Amino acid sequence: MQRGGSDTMREIDGEIRGVFEGVLPGTEEKNHLSLLVHPYFGDFHRKSYLRAPVGLRYGLTDRWDVSAELEGYVSHGFDEVKVGEEWGISAVQVTTKYRPGWTLVPGWQMAGRLRYTHPLDHPPEELTDGFKHIMPAVTFAREIERWPGAEVFWGTGMDLGRRSHIGGALEQNEFGDDANTLTGGMVWQRG
Repeated sequence: MQRGGSDTMREIDGEIRGVFEGVLPGTEEKNHLSLLVHPYFGDFHRKSYLRAPVGLRYGLTDRWDVSAELEGYVSHGFDEVKVGEEWGISAVQVTTKYRPGWTLVPGWQMAGRLRYTHPLDHPPEELTDGFKHIMPAVTFAREIERWPGAEVFWGTGMDLGRRSHIGGALEQNEFGDDANTLTGGMVWQRG
């Protein structure tokens, strides 16, 4: 096993955001610092603002990393709000992930993650659900030997949400209470 997990997991940032929140077991290498930028390009046609979380992830050891992100937003001008007229920071997120030297499922890499998210300031209601979230999760991944660069993954976790003092709106199919999660999929890095 290589330091921090396989090369494939390291190259794809350890998370798959958007359609579902998949988390991979790879961790940042010891003393390495990564810049995280995850703009929500779907906001151009779904919202009046573009959200762009920006943060840093640091490898405390080869098996343990921490990250912090601020979710900024700016009006994009494709709606009733003019370009750059409104902007700010809508949330802060702190995450830690640990990959122990053992696994619960033989043959699969494993990692545990704990994430805390809190809304900030008073962003437009369409940008936040108004909840503080504590999200523990465990994830597993395994390389597919027949397909170089391909890995399958699955994980389970919880989203423990509590209403904050900041208002917000739930999106369609978004939970307004605690929830359990189960995700899975395949990642294939080509070249």
